[in-house]
Amino acid sequence: MKKVLMIGIDSLDLTVLKKYENSLPTFTKLRRGCPEIKSESVFPVDSIPAWSTIYTGLNPAKHGIVKAFDVFDSDLQEILKVDYSVFRGKTFWDYVSKAGKRACVLFPMLTFPPWDLNGIMISKALSERKVEGGSKWLTENETLSFPSWIANKYNIPNYMKGISGKHPGIENLIDWAEDGKKVLLNEAELGLKICKNEDWDLFFIYFSWLDIIQHRLWRFFDTNDPSYPGINKYENIIKEFYILLDKIVAEFINLYPDLPIIVFSDHGHEMRPTKVVNLNKVLLEEKLLFPESNGVKYSQYAFEKIKLTMLDFVKQFELDCWLVDFSTKTKTLSSLSKKAYTSTSSNSSSYMCHLSSFAGIKSYSHGGIEIERSNLKGYDYESFRNSIINKLLSIKNPETEEELFDWVCKREELYDGPKVCEVYPDIVFRLKAGYGTGWNLYSSLIGTAYDHNLASGGHRKEAVFLISNLKKTILKENMTLMDVAPTVLYILEISKELHFDGSSIISD
Repeated sequence: MKKVLMIGIDSLDLTVLKKYENSLPTFTKLRRGCPEIKSESVFPVDSIPAWSTIYTGLNPAKHGIVKAFDVFDSDLQEILKVDYSVFRGKTFWDYVSKAGKRACVLFPMLTFPPWDLNGIMISKALSERKVEGGSKWLTENETLSFPSWIANKYNIPNYMKGISGKHPGIENLIDWAEDGKKVLLNEAELGLKICKNEDWDLFFIYFSWLDIIQHRLWRFFDTNDPSYPGINKYENIIKEFYILLDKIVAEFINLYPDLPIIVFSDHGHEMRPTKVVNLNKVLLEEKLLFPESNGVKYSQYAFEKIKLTMLDFVKQFELDCWLVDFSTKTKTLSSLSKKAYTSTSSNSSSYMCHLSSFAGIKSYSHGGIEIERSNLKGYDYESFRNSIINKLLSIKNPETEEELFDWVCKREELYDGPKVCEVYPDIVFRLKAGYGTGWNLYSSLIGTAYDHNLASGGHRKEAVFLISNLKKTILKENMTLMDVAPTVLYILEISKELHFDGSSIISD
């Protein structure tokens, strides 16, 4: 009977694996033992839509889960509103279960509470609570198991320890990361016990903590980052996490050295842009933002200048953590802070179009433009949308004359699916490497990414897909996350007619 062991590692990056290959014997052996398969993430390159696609084999316009963690939503209220039950019965492990095979699935992101299947499912809630008496970054997530008796068998607590993804403050980074290692080891220990002692055809475990660590510590690790401070006491922490994960993967492989194993990620990691392109400014100057030119709104102009002066001060003295903590203390303050940071409100009744926050308020290279059709006042929608696309594609960095966009397109040109209009703005885009989305109206076209010190690591669209012990033909060495589910089911010889946007990358 065919079996497969899967280890999903959020934000595992191929460039880092190659950089430290001499210190990562397990990853290096896996890489050299199979063709270099190029795996590409989804748009936007973010964990929630990416894992949703991995689970279902569907593009985001079909599964409809496109959400991002928002610094101004510190209690995750917007993310927790999403109905993740749409996955129930539609994941690759559900198809394994329905085929009469046994699945063991541990800690899959977004799937809480767990549901019935032929096997074991252990899930952690996205919401977290602070550990009483512990460090300010120590958290607990409610944990539930199916079947319920598994929790007693393996002494799984009702709440498992974690670390907050919020920046703990530079002075606490080492202690924060050490606690992260303990959490990772605790999850790996439980996973190894279940992997060894239970009967299964599919075993899948997900580890999230590398993504969080890289977001916070990238600028101390990447010598190409303009904010790299030189040799520092934090620069080896990311490498240490890779070494720890290398050892964990080795322990799983050693349990079943001859079984097919897949080690994969949802995306890679890289430096988050240090510069932004203030696209609302472009829309304003081209008279695309307002129905008619209203000139400069001096109150808004003055406020923006004050805001930028404050952000420059905060960045210079690295007071970012303090500012975020203060600005998110209450829901009202969070809402006001978000409006102040973006300079425009997505709920405004006066704009014809504006930058979309669908991918979060981050200086990432991906983004979109929303068009308020009710405010077009005589403009034809398609003509208006085309004019925005043409304008964006034409703008260049005034200092270097380099183009600023990799691509700009209409949402329906990105993915085909019934939910495309629900989850994507009218226009979507990806800026060139090094540039992020900026929100200011009255500053220069190219501005500063003020969130860089807070989260210097960002998501790379190239993911990792390593596979071993598989005596089959690799059909394609360029894959997407939509190909993961059909590939796993092919290995397990589940041939029932299933509808995916991807296809198996292997064949007999």
